[in-house]
Amino acid sequence: MISSKALIDETSISRATLNNYIQLGILPKPVVQSIASDSGEGGARLLGYFPDDAPERVRAVQILKGRGLSIAQVAERLAQTESLLEAKDLEGDDSNVMSIKENERQVKAGHHQASKVLQNLSISV
Repeated sequence: MISSKALIDETSISRATLNNYIQLGILPKPVVQSIASDSGEGGARLLGYFPDDAPERVRAVQILKGRGLSIAQVAERLAQTESLLEAKDLEGDDSNVMSIKENERQVKAGHHQASKVLQNLSISV
């Protein structure tokens, strides 16, 4: 588990961005734990913890956004990938592996086609 503070420090995202990723389902809701306060004021403070793969998910978001996808498209793509991987884990047969590869091929083809349309639009504008 990685704390929200460590995740923010490691990925250089803001607290607001982290909250948006949670709200969009890109990251799961954190497991909140009470930790002792270092300030000596006697109080405890709450800190959220995310799965160990959270930094990789944030980096994936940053890469996809860098390729021009909207945050909604990023969230959709990550949800589709996660659903496919869960289905593969549940079934575990070769037909699911082929379905995943075919879906990935179709997504890439669709993204390539969309990129061409956007390039044509920007040229003609």
